[in-house]
Amino acid sequence: MSLFRFTRVVTVLMICFALGSCGSSARSSNSSNPSSCWLKCSITNPHSLRFGISTAQFSLGNYLGVPNYASVKQSIVDKALKELKGSRTLFVHLYLGWKGGLTSTFVKEVNQLTNEGFSIDLALRYIPSTISVEDPIQFGIWVESVIKALPQVGVFQVTNETNVNTTADSDGYYKYALEALADGVASAHRVKKSNQLIGFNWAYTGLNESSQQFWMTLRKLDPLIGNEIDFAGVDLYPGTYNPPPSSTNIGGDIKSELASMRDLMDLAGFKSSIPIFIQEIGWPSINSTLYKNNHISIKSSFASKFIENFFGKDLYDRTPKTQANILKEMIASTAGFNVRLFEWFDLVDADNGLGDGWGLVSPNGNEKPAFKVFASAISNS
Repeated sequence: MSLFRFTRVVTVLMICFALGSCGSSARSSNSSNPSSCWLKCSITNPHSLRFGISTAQFSLGNYLGVPNYASVKQSIVDKALKELKGSRTLFVHLYLGWKGGLTSTFVKEVNQLTNEGFSIDLALRYIPSTISVEDPIQFGIWVESVIKALPQVGVFQVTNETNVNTTADSDGYYKYALEALADGVASAHRVKKSNQLIGFNWAYTGLNESSQQFWMTLRKLDPLIGNEIDFAGVDLYPGTYNPPPSSTNIGGDIKSELASMRDLMDLAGFKSSIPIFIQEIGWPSINSTLYKNNHISIKSSFASKFIENFFGKDLYDRTPKTQANILKEMIASTAGFNVRLFEWFDLVDADNGLGDGWGLVSPNGNEKPAFKVFASAISNS
């Protein structure tokens, strides 16, 4: 008995490239947001690049056994978001798990952000409540219910990193994750409004046999998926996770990774007009003094190997200034691959003693050099 349903409504998705065509689609849409059509057209236009940010406060301490750290004050996060956006278009990348469900608190957060002029890219994660209910069909039904409940959300990312099975932070950790991706996309496609974009994401692992198998399997599970998605997402961490750390050519790495992504999309039968959304990309600065102090207190050979394997010999050379230069190089390297959305991970550094600074802002609210680089890129988009 198949775990995957193949109920499909075939719709050929047409991407707007001009404001004139947007006008007609806006009149036929049941959306009450007058700017929603402009948003869709602008983010799929081959001549534009939009930007987004995650507000997660990530730290490698999650994996290294560093004692619990305090969350940065919400006022600091809110201030940084507003200053980064200004009067510009900025996406906030949020994550919602099937396990926790759509709560009134989450809806309130989405409403507040949209009322303040932010656009939302919402990842709908396949996180079953227990191992015994790993059910892609029920996940698809849940995806439908969330999209119907959040008409103000413009972008939905169905599942998160289903090709990664080594950590529960990635959906591939759970059984039937690929089936959940395929069924979730089809379900989302059925109920989405004309102003909403549907897609999924993939964690870059190289152009290898495993990656090729992932994309070919996805096409077998749903031969129509190329007509059901508006974008293909990817998570890139050049010089950190993939390719090998301590890369001296981040720009070249980005270009190589995006070229590989395009090759894999071709393998899955996706049209070249389907844009790529970079939904996570990051490069952390490191406070070497804090790291050394806490690294000693951890007293773990695993921690030492983990850090060296992921960050290599340039661990103590990862300064905020270098982070800013890397960010600038990353943005420039997306040209020519039909990348329409670039979302940095993340906004504010975690407030802990490890000193791994993935954000654009320090825990005390001070802007790092990368903040200005990102704000400038948004202004010029």
